[in-house]
Amino acid sequence: MANEEQSVPTDIEKTSEIVLTDRGSIVGPPQTLEVKPLQRQKWGSKVEFLMSSISYAVGFGNIWRFPYLVYRYGGGTFLVPYTFFVVTVAMPLMLLESSAAQYAGLGPFHLYTAMCPAFRGLGYMSIYISYVNTAQYALILSYVVRYTIDSFNMDLPWSVCYPDSGPGCVGKCSEKLDGQNYVIFDKQCHLASESCTQKMGGELGCADGNGTSLTIQDPAFSYFYDKVADIRLDNEKIASWDDYGHFVPEGMGCLMLSYIMCLLCLRQGVSTSGKVVYFTALFPYVVLTLLLIKAATLQGFTEGVKFYLKPDLSALIDFEVWYQALSQIFFSLGIGFGGLMTLSSYNTFDTPCIKLAAAVTIANCATSIYAGFVIFGSLGYIAQTTGQAIDKVAGSGINLTFVTFATTLTLLPAAPFWSFMFFFMLITVGLGTQMADLSTQITALLDQFPWSRRRKMLTTTVVCTLGFCGACTMSFQGGIWLNVLLNDYAATAPILLLTLGNLAALVGFYGFPNLMNNIEEMVGKLNKVGYWYLRITWSLLAPIFVLVLVIYFFVSFPGSQYEKPAEPGFFPSWVQGIGIVMCIIPVILFLIGVTLTYFVAGGRDDDDDDVDICTGSPLEGGAGAPGPSSPDKGLAGRH
Repeated sequence: MANEEQSVPTDIEKTSEIVLTDRGSIVGPPQTLEVKPLQRQKWGSKVEFLMSSISYAVGFGNIWRFPYLVYRYGGGTFLVPYTFFVVTVAMPLMLLESSAAQYAGLGPFHLYTAMCPAFRGLGYMSIYISYVNTAQYALILSYVVRYTIDSFNMDLPWSVCYPDSGPGCVGKCSEKLDGQNYVIFDKQCHLASESCTQKMGGELGCADGNGTSLTIQDPAFSYFYDKVADIRLDNEKIASWDDYGHFVPEGMGCLMLSYIMCLLCLRQGVSTSGKVVYFTALFPYVVLTLLLIKAATLQGFTEGVKFYLKPDLSALIDFEVWYQALSQIFFSLGIGFGGLMTLSSYNTFDTPCIKLAAAVTIANCATSIYAGFVIFGSLGYIAQTTGQAIDKVAGSGINLTFVTFATTLTLLPAAPFWSFMFFFMLITVGLGTQMADLSTQITALLDQFPWSRRRKMLTTTVVCTLGFCGACTMSFQGGIWLNVLLNDYAATAPILLLTLGNLAALVGFYGFPNLMNNIEEMVGKLNKVGYWYLRITWSLLAPIFVLVLVIYFFVSFPGSQYEKPAEPGFFPSWVQGIGIVMCIIPVILFLIGVTLTYFVAGGRDDDDDDVDICTGSPLEGGAGAPGPSSPDKGLAGRH
């Protein structure tokens, strides 16, 4: 009921007062209880939240996906649709998530139950999405850990070919010290001058002892796929869904190490992660700046930057360019993943959420652009050194980092130092995002079982262990294909659907007026420009653009496919079926939430204030929020 007091879990300490009688005996009054509430944690300062949000939003995609998209889709022209969607979609949705969670003082798992009970299934979806995302993200982080460790070599191991490298690896041989180029086949190094010839157009063609043509690969490409991912089976074929291969011990070890780092950073909740983020948020900028300064001293830097930003105005009429710009800013900021809601739920009630949401969005976009200068300035150098065109050496995604840029690092003076700095920077980037996603799951447990707040280390260990077990399914030779499947099905469409549901629940049913009242209660009255900006973007522009993104994804997505070094082709139909199930699970979770809400409501008196199926009433009474006069506003006091 609206006026009922909420019971608060407590730590109970026994106290007694000792009394000495006239006969010398010691007596005491009956034991009394000193009650200390088990309160929800808060950030130590607003700066901690800002650093945590930046560390969460700035991820691997800022380093290796955004620069590729810029040069691939119109150069500097790409920034036009990108900036447009930052203003109309990214910033409003960031504020929607952060303000709602800050006001409620709850993570996404419980927020919808409090604000719009019929949409409690969105909270279930957020946990599913968070778990899948942390598992697949952990695999990439494990690769980064491996490269960081391997940087402690006088000669970077991906600078040469090995006898057990894949057939067709061309470069220096690890067993030969004569400086000549070799080609690998039959588990041996053979002189390239004897086995390779120059084809028309300048391309190199090599054949094994039987005259069979070999697929040429450079040492960095071979090292990543043959050594790190260990994707090549004993019969020289590439692991696939039909032959998933064996367990990769080194990969599992690096995977375990990545989860241990997360565990240590999160062991006492925001009291420890709030300190760690000062490093994970700021260190990447130090390294990017050092790399940019170094790249600027190399030949080809200017050509690389020109290639990166050279505008192509015709790209503005290409729908694909606008789609890629919208999807990049959407997924780059982590909208719909639940991480931002979780971080915001630990804010104090008066945190300036509008200013901080804008700051995080701007920092994310600026980081993406800044990283592009580093990446393409360096690619200009490798193009100048090897005599190739920049578009021939530039890659995308994982290949841009672990192959293309790794190759660039081998050409630099003091290569091991720069390699360590770069990959250690990626560890901090990955940790910042991973910690926030894991916190979404941890916070759900802490809010559901308040007694577990006394055992944060145990709770965090359980969550990290479950995540590690899930990620271990990708610690096989074919694990990279499972990562692709998860990314295509479980971590794309569900996030877009969750965001649409979020807009429907908060803006549509809970109501725009109530949201504005909540925000003004926290930060003060908004001016007319701010009011109409949120009114138009939340109620019209953001829903339309996200809906277009959902439709275009379902219409254009052909299914998950194999990539190099495997033969191009689609995954088997039964695997695509598994992917579809992964995509449907969140919808089922949402329907379960709706069913539970109406089942619970059906067993109660219709006059009970606690029954609220998204009637649009403000957060009070049955929703569990104290009134404005309460010293602990919002919903934080309830938990």
